[in-house]
Amino acid sequence: MRPSARVDFELEVEEEQDGDISIEVEIEWSGKAKSGDVEIN
Repeated sequence: MRPSARVDFELEVEEEQDGDISIEVEIEWSGKAKSGDVEIN
């Protein structure tokens, strides 16, 4: 049986006027998992 989990992932990328890039990440995790890795490159 696989563990059940729900993940809501929201990613917002904006390029500012001066050329910088603004990144907003919102992660909502509910449920149980035996093992998990979150990797952002």
